[in-house]
Amino acid sequence: VRRAEAFLPSDRDMILRAAEENVGLSLLNELVMGQLREWLVATARRAHAKLPEADVYLSKLHNGLIMLLREQHKLDEAETLCRAALKHTTDAFGTDHPDTYGSMSALAWVLKDKSNLVEAECLFRDALTG
Repeated sequence: VRRAEAFLPSDRDMILRAAEENVGLSLLNELVMGQLREWLVATARRAHAKLPEADVYLSKLHNGLIMLLREQHKLDEAETLCRAALKHTTDAFGTDHPDTYGSMSALAWVLKDKSNLVEAECLFRDALTG
């Protein structure tokens, strides 16, 4: 926020002073970043929904959306996406394929985040020994 610009320097100073007095610059930065992350996830969801079924689970967008959801602790949605990707890669390539191992690993990380350590460990082992 301190690097923000305004047309007039006096406007910038007034805005910064008001933000500091009313909210605090650190909290304001946190709020703005939270809103930007929400916008990013919403934008990624819309783009993800437009991908052809054959491409969606192997796209960088799919993996990026899962990472964003994990960072925002939206773990149920991330798990749903990971399970769909694992089903798709297993159906398309079989269980002994690098893309399937990648899907296993992604799901394992989400399950670890959700403290489902038994299933996460099994998936990590399968992905690593495959």
